[in-house]
Amino acid sequence: MQKQLLLSVFCLTQACFLLGIQSSPAQASGQMAQRIPSDTCLYFTVPNVKTAIKQWTNRSVLQILEEPALSEFKEEITTSFEKASREIKKETGYPLSTILEVPSGEVSLAVFKTAEDRIGTVATMEYGEGESSEVLKKLLSLAADHLNKAGAVRSIKRVNGTIFKTYSFEATKSESDTVPLAREVAYFLKDNSLVISNDSKLLEAVLSDWEGRRSDSLADNNEFQYILKKCEQEDASAAMHWYLNPINAIQSTLKIYAQFEPIAGMAQGVLPSLGITNLKATGGSAYFFTKDYEFVSKTFTYVKLPGFGLIDVFHCPAISQQPPWWVSNQCVSYYSINWSIEDAYQAAESLHDGFRVSPGALAKAIDDYSKQDDSPKIHLKKDLLDHLTGRIQIITEHQDLESVEQFFGRYTLVLGLKNPDTFNKTILALSDRSESKIAIREFQGTTLYEYPDSFLPAAYCIIDNTFIASTNVKELEMIIRKDRQAGSLVDDPVFKKISKTFPTKTSIISYQRLDAPFLAFTKLLQDNKYSGEIDAGLLSQIQSLDGAIKYLPITAGYTVPDDRGFFSVRMIMNNSFD
Repeated sequence: MQKQLLLSVFCLTQACFLLGIQSSPAQASGQMAQRIPSDTCLYFTVPNVKTAIKQWTNRSVLQILEEPALSEFKEEITTSFEKASREIKKETGYPLSTILEVPSGEVSLAVFKTAEDRIGTVATMEYGEGESSEVLKKLLSLAADHLNKAGAVRSIKRVNGTIFKTYSFEATKSESDTVPLAREVAYFLKDNSLVISNDSKLLEAVLSDWEGRRSDSLADNNEFQYILKKCEQEDASAAMHWYLNPINAIQSTLKIYAQFEPIAGMAQGVLPSLGITNLKATGGSAYFFTKDYEFVSKTFTYVKLPGFGLIDVFHCPAISQQPPWWVSNQCVSYYSINWSIEDAYQAAESLHDGFRVSPGALAKAIDDYSKQDDSPKIHLKKDLLDHLTGRIQIITEHQDLESVEQFFGRYTLVLGLKNPDTFNKTILALSDRSESKIAIREFQGTTLYEYPDSFLPAAYCIIDNTFIASTNVKELEMIIRKDRQAGSLVDDPVFKKISKTFPTKTSIISYQRLDAPFLAFTKLLQDNKYSGEIDAGLLSQIQSLDGAIKYLPITAGYTVPDDRGFFSVRMIMNNSFD
């Protein structure tokens, strides 16, 4: 019985689920957006799945499978695919490759709350003429047989000339079942489109607006329109669009469950106090093969300003920022964020005092704790937060490994300081309460504070109004000496070309090289330090993967604020990017 039900679901939603995760070029927002309500919680669309598959398979990272070293792995994938294809053909009469040819055009999914206080889903898939149409109808027929055997009650009706088929499991629903989903599967075929839902009433609503003329559709939603406009790419068509109204989704779900769980109703009343109801929507678009990149993802988060509460905790103003000269062009990753610590503290204080209905309660609690005998005598705000500019940088490195522990990476944290001397006193006071021993030494006029007994030896120093802590003591010594032995990331041709696309001022910037950890690992093995502990066959296979390094991509991105929220871009390029 379970196997029959699973197969029926597979037949009905094969393309929607398997291909819904892909990406493809699109015209605008897809026809589905014009047929669903403006208060839709979640929307995802791939307007042309055929093109999507072609672009996806042309990505350089997938060409890694052509490397001789991965021939066995590729053969395993091929064998698994052929086995699955034979099993599916035995059940359906068609091989998997033929079934995957059925989708043609738009594939979409939408989720929203229905008038009956249930969670509704609608999925649509355009399909081709000829054999594709016949294959789909055969799959639907097989699905119907298995649904009937699983106990579904079938009903057929005609709505405006379109045949609706519904398979209901409501009769088998137990009284204790409080899941807010209609226990049915319904679908119709129209204009070479398959539309499936868990509620036949939703299908009627979609069909009534089939021409996309309704004035209150998602396509007419102001936030949705702004997000799409903001995420446009001049030199490519969108491969995918997505949209999420998270607060509407949370509130709708809480409202549904409030019928059974009173605490859900209480939680619903708390949301406005947190300030997150100002988060109206988030969404974006993705693009394959733009002028300069293999893949570009753009996301915009729409926020009603001015924000408060949790929204202000994550306030990150834009400033001019770039990697320091000492960050190596061989680093694995580099992140830089400009966080408004003052706004974050004020927001946290407002939230705390608001819930306690006691103005100044958090400030008093922090002040009282700093005076207690068992405290480090440090005031969180006056001695720590007030001395940070909010500029935070994190660097990860893997080169020049000397031990297995260091294979896990060397990490460097950089904090911008307003008052270095006071901040250093605070760090020393905290260190005195720690069980870790600290060694202090002078190195070329700069005080170096080391923790030699930690799992990964670490140290920190303060240079030019910045606090630099690292698990690589030699790195700190190099910075103090102003030694430029290695190439700098900021001067690297690839990074310079990428960063030209960054705005002059940003809230966050990021850069990652996926080949660096792999290079470090293979170098560790080639030095034969640990090869005796590894199976010879495995060692040989790992070392033979050197040719695959060129397929491992470089990624970069940035985030900037907007008068309606904040905008993020992520780019992926081949390691041989020119």
